[in-house]
Amino acid sequence: MPAAEPTIAERLERVVAELLGVAVTAVRPLQPEASTGRAFAITLDDGRAVVAKLSQPGHSVAPMARNLEVLGGLGVPAPRVLGAGSWDGDPPREVLVMSRLPGRDLRQVLPVMTRDQLSVLAREVIGIQGVVAGLPVHGDCGYVAIGEPGRRSWLDMVRHPNSHRYADPLPPDTVPLAPRLWQLIDAAAERLARVRPVCFLDDLTTKNVLIDGGRLSGVVDFDWICQGDPRFHLGLTAAAVVTVEHARWGGHYVSELVRAAGLAAEDQRFIDLYTALFLINFLGAESPHRPGPWRARAAQVAHAALDRATAFFG
Repeated sequence: MPAAEPTIAERLERVVAELLGVAVTAVRPLQPEASTGRAFAITLDDGRAVVAKLSQPGHSVAPMARNLEVLGGLGVPAPRVLGAGSWDGDPPREVLVMSRLPGRDLRQVLPVMTRDQLSVLAREVIGIQGVVAGLPVHGDCGYVAIGEPGRRSWLDMVRHPNSHRYADPLPPDTVPLAPRLWQLIDAAAERLARVRPVCFLDDLTTKNVLIDGGRLSGVVDFDWICQGDPRFHLGLTAAAVVTVEHARWGGHYVSELVRAAGLAAEDQRFIDLYTALFLINFLGAESPHRPGPWRARAAQVAHAALDRATAFFG
C-alpha cells in the first residue's frame, strides 16, 4: 500500500527545520487560505516562535521577502526574514519564514484600550505611513511589490478596490446604499482621476497592527504595498472600526489618525467616500458570520458618510 501524502503541517515542519537547522515542535494555522496564501505559527525546539507564510500554489514568496527587507531597512517594525524555501509537490508551493512579533491584532484589544493609548498608536501608525510615503512610485496606481510598476488608474481602484463580489441578490440593508455609492463615485470621478499615487500600507487597519501591553509591537502582512491615495487607508480603517463590537474609543482612534496626518476638511470628504465604499463592500458581500448589530451600525455610518461626501462632490 503506498505511503500517505504528507500533510501541509508535515511538509512545513520539514522545510522550516531544514531552513533554520532547528527541529519543529508545533505548527498552528494563523489564518485560512487566502488569495496570497496561508500563515502558520511555528514553535521551534529551541523555544523560538516564528511564522511561516505559505504561498498559493505556483506563486513566489520573493516579493513579500523583498517588501519586508526594504521596510525593515527603513525602520518599519516589521518581521525579519529568516529564510525561504519550497517543496516539491503537486502543486508546488514556497515558504517564507519570519520572526514572530509579540502581541495581538488591534481588533482583538481595541475595546479595552484607552483614549491615550489610541492617540499614541495613531501617531505611530501615521509615522510608519510617512516613512512608506518616501518610497519612489513606479508607474501608476495599484497593489504592487516594492519596486514594481502600478498599472491601474486611481479611479479604477476605487471602482474595484478588491476581489470581493456583492451577493446576488443584494442584502436588504445594502439595496439603498449601493446605487448612492455608484452615483457618488461618478460625481467624484474627475477629482479621483487627478489623484497622484503615493506609496502606503493599505491594510494597517484593525488587523495587521499588533498590540502588546497596550502599545504597538509591530506591523505585519506585506504581500504588497499600495500606490495611490493614502486617505484610502483611513477610510478602510474607519470602516473596519465600525465592525468591532464594544469599541468605545474606535471613533476617537480614527479622528486621531486624521489629526496626526494633518488633513484638512476637504480630505475628510475623500475619507467619507472611502469609508462608505468599504462599509458597503462589507455589507454587500455575503457575510452570514456578521452579527446583526454590526450590520445596523455599518448601514447607519455608511448613509451618513454618503450624505457628507455627496454634499461635497455633488
